[in-house]
Order: sequence, then C-alpha cells, then structure tokens
Amino acid sequence: MSFLIKNTLRYEWDIVTNRFDFKCESKGGNKLLAFELFNDPHFSEVNLTVSVFKNGVYFYGIEGEIEKNRIKNLMGDHILIINSESTVSVLTQNGTFRLSGILCYKGADSVIVNRDAKVFILRTCVFDCFCNTIINDGEVKNKYEHLVKQIFDSIGKNKKNLTNESFAIANIIAMSVNDNEDMCLIKRAMDEMYTDPLFNLDALSQLVYMSRRKVQYALSEQGTSFSDEIKRRRVAKIKSLINSSNRRMPMTYYANMAGFRNLSAATKGFMDVSGMSMKEFIFNSKR
Repeated sequence: MSFLIKNTLRYEWDIVTNRFDFKCESKGGNKLLAFELFNDPHFSEVNLTVSVFKNGVYFYGIEGEIEKNRIKNLMGDHILIINSESTVSVLTQNGTFRLSGILCYKGADSVIVNRDAKVFILRTCVFDCFCNTIINDGEVKNKYEHLVKQIFDSIGKNKKNLTNESFAIANIIAMSVNDNEDMCLIKRAMDEMYTDPLFNLDALSQLVYMSRRKVQYALSEQGTSFSDEIKRRRVAKIKSLINSSNRRMPMTYYANMAGFRNLSAATKGFMDVSGMSMKEFIFNSKR
C-alpha cells in the first residue's frame, strides 16, 4: 500500500511486516526512513507532516520505531532532535532510557516515538559548517533547549523545505557542544595550574587559546568565576594536605603548597569556602 505526496515523497506500508517506509522518488526511490508501526495505520485519520530536505528529514504524527542501522545505511551518521510531550524510549547497548521534552541523541540503536513527537533527523555533516563541531555518541546536552523548542513550535503544518530550520537547530546544538568543550578545557587548565601562585586569568586565557572575555563568559554561564574556582581548588588542596599529613605543619606551608601567595590570602579563602578558619579545621582533623 503506497501513498504519493507532492510527486516526490512516497509513503509505503508493508502489510506483512507492518513496516512503514518513506521513499524520496526524486532520488531514484532511495528509502530514507523506515518505521515499524504498533497499529495498522488509518491514513485518513492520521495527520502526517513530512519534509525531506538536503540536511535530513523532519516528520510529525507517526508512532513507531526509528532504527539506527536502517537510517545510517541511507543517510550516514546522523543525530536525532526530538520534541515530545510524551515519553520517548531510547534503546542503547547500555539499556533503555525514557525521556521527554527536547531530546538530542546520536548513536541510539533505536528510538520509539509517539504521534505527538516532532522529529528532526539531521546528517552530522551539517555540523561541519559550525567550526567542525564533533558530535559524540550519546545524549547531547543542550543548554539552549528553549531556543530549539521555539524552532519546533514555529514549523507550520504545510511547510516542506526546512533547510533553514535545520541549520538553526544545528547551530544551537553546536554552540552548546562547543561551550561544553570550552569549559572542559578551562577546568582542565585550572586543575593543572592552580597551585602556581602567579596563575591568573590572563595566563588561563593563553593556555586555552581563548580571549579573557570568553573565559569569563564561559565561567559565568556555569554560575562561577575564575577567582572562585581557583580558591575552591586551593582550599581543597589545603584540606587534603592536612588530612594526609602525619605531623602538624605550619599553616604557611599549607598555604604555599596550595598556591596562595601568602597566609592572609589562604586564611580568608579558607573561611570563604569552608565557613571555618584553617586553624579550626586543623584542630578538628587532628583530634
């Protein structure tokens, strides 16, 4: 049983396997998507929205299973971006995850969606346009979910060319991924250098090849600052030194080993982070 839409997109339902396929006739009948439906589809009652474009596929109104291998054979590496109020089941080698809302996922063995799910399947090559952003397998954490949802909400029922929308979503995801990578670089550099008393924001910026302003912005997005992060690491180092020391050392020793320039700075920093003085901590730890 097949259904032709606008002379380019054909829906085919195999009654024996209960499989529902999309075929793009303009590409020689290559199958783009395949779904195993849970119930016999009544096409007169189901409101289907499907768009096939250069970067991938968008659809809405279908209940079924999206299989990774079938899509990968036809589209190559891809990422799923789903907006669903109901639960979406993500099947992976590590188990099954059930999520709702905005979901970005790469590499799932299969994903089961309900009819309320709006789904983009984008080729990962589209991310080459955005600083060669690398999308790793697994759930892609996206701190700009509200922007992705706005794009989903803006898609009209009859709109077929969603190239611009796909680029917009890819750009948002790339920003989020790159922000996360920036933070990883920043935190790794701070972990390596915080015991250097001369280590400052300018030195950090040079190490991670980012502007001072970009580093400050990345940290502020995490609700923190350079001084707070360094102070927290240095205080943690002091506590570790005190707890691991077999004999009592001068407080200046702990301050210097942790990277504080002087005892006064160490004392203030310790109080800020721990809510107690270094002297109190030493006393309590050695009792």
